[in-house]
Amino acid sequence: MMSSNHLPQHYWRSEEAPTCAGEISSCSSEVDLIDNTQRRYDPIHLKCGVTVQLGENVLRDSPDILDVLNHDLTSCLSVLPASVGRLVKRTNVWVNRSYAYGCIHSPMVLSHTTAHHFPGWLLW
Repeated sequence: MMSSNHLPQHYWRSEEAPTCAGEISSCSSEVDLIDNTQRRYDPIHLKCGVTVQLGENVLRDSPDILDVLNHDLTSCLSVLPASVGRLVKRTNVWVNRSYAYGCIHSPMVLSHTTAHHFPGWLLW
């Protein structure tokens, strides 16, 4: 298993999320927005009980990511109250190699970790 110190930065350290103020309104139409609704994900059930939705090429580029996620989530679950653990286990973790949103002509490209607690966050 790979130590978290050897993972690419965007897998283990959160950075400040970019602001999106005005970027959507600067698009001339909805046609100019990046459509992320057709992205493909493979559901993977980790030993710890959490489901990870893996985006394309994640395993190719980070072959140890599932072991690292399982280890980290197992550690978290061991210290959380059972009621919170049940919530964590029914929350999908979506993992992308890269992710962009907003206008096609000036996309916001994420280079940090982020959490989306319900699918509506991904549909704009």
